[in-house]
Amino acid sequence: MPPTHPTSTATLRSCIPFLLLLSAACGNVEADAMGAGDFEPADPGAFEVGSGEDDFEPVQPGAPLAIIGGRQGGYHIWISVRCGSCGPEMVLTYGVEDLDTGEALTPQGGIQSFEVLDEVNGWRLAAGLTAFLNTTDAHAHVGHRVRLWATGFMDDGSPLEAEVEAVISGVDYVDP
Repeated sequence: MPPTHPTSTATLRSCIPFLLLLSAACGNVEADAMGAGDFEPADPGAFEVGSGEDDFEPVQPGAPLAIIGGRQGGYHIWISVRCGSCGPEMVLTYGVEDLDTGEALTPQGGIQSFEVLDEVNGWRLAAGLTAFLNTTDAHAHVGHRVRLWATGFMDDGSPLEAEVEAVISGVDYVDP
């Protein structure tokens, strides 16, 4: 064991309460800026699907949601997921279904990806998942009810499932 100087150990111990007080006063700047209560899971086992390119945006049932027209001529909808008790990585399967026609707008069986989940105020989340649509006429779906769905697989292989219904409000095009 390395020798210690009694004065340096005592000095260090006397600084601990000050450092704890300082760290509490600083708080989590990112959490304060985002609104700390905004992301607290109501249920630790919660798994939710929403939208959002850069962050999780909750979708209230029946809320308007735009299809995005991309630069290369295709269409997509942003999907995001958040989980209260997930690990830092997850295999996700997600998709979009037109409830008025029964048509799967994403490939049959959904899109599957391996995601590293960010931690934000008690949630693990993946934002900006691109649900590429199998349609050349996105405007044909305006006004239709759609179901956004996602399935996440825990480390033990057990699935977590979520879905939400929205209404296609229009097509927003990405600026060239």
